[in-house]
Formats: sequence, C-alpha cells, structure tokens
Amino acid sequence: MSGIHLGDIAVRFIFGGSAIVASTIFARRVGGTYGGVFAAFPAVYLAALISVAPNNAGDELIPLSISLSRGALIGMSANVVTAIVAATTTERIGWRAGLAVAVGAWTILAVTSTLFIQGL
Repeated sequence: MSGIHLGDIAVRFIFGGSAIVASTIFARRVGGTYGGVFAAFPAVYLAALISVAPNNAGDELIPLSISLSRGALIGMSANVVTAIVAATTTERIGWRAGLAVAVGAWTILAVTSTLFIQGL
C-alpha cells in the first residue's frame, strides 16, 4: 500500500463505529453474552480488506489480501485470549485492572505471534 487514503479511513471508521454501536444496543436489549458475540464481528478486518482493493490490482491484490488475512488471524487469536483473560480477571481484581491485564495479554500475544510468524 503506497499510502493512507481518506476514503480508506472513512470506511474503517464507519464499519468499526457501526459495529460498536450495534453491539452495544444489541447487548442492552438481549444481554451481554449475545452482545459479546455480535461485538466479535470483524468489522475492522473487513473494512481493511475492502479498502485494499481500490488501491491495488491484479498481481498485487491477491498477495496483499492473503497477508492481511494472515495478520487478522493473529489478531483474532489474540482477541480470544483477551476475552478469556478479561472474563477471568475482572471479577477478581476489578474491571479497570482486569481490562489493563487483558490488553497487556493481547499486546504480548499479538507481538510475539507476529515475530514468530515472521521468523525473528
């Protein structure tokens, strides 16, 4: 990708923001568990994948899409761990500390997984 385009940012903002609003409304109406399932919708990933296409074509587009998807697998796997850590720590140490521990776990897992996959 040669640069960041305003249209790409707008698509990501709209997808991500809409998913957050929808999952919040859904959780309030039907409960947190169902809202959590909806909150896991990969809006940012899909927006990123959609925004890659207009700026790349042919032989560039497919490898770039595959690379983006592999990175998304790392991030989504880290999200599973984050949810488990948040669910187990917030009740014991409070929501602020639990959230901090969960985000820390996500950061460590995402960075180490990326480095491992890149062969560093």
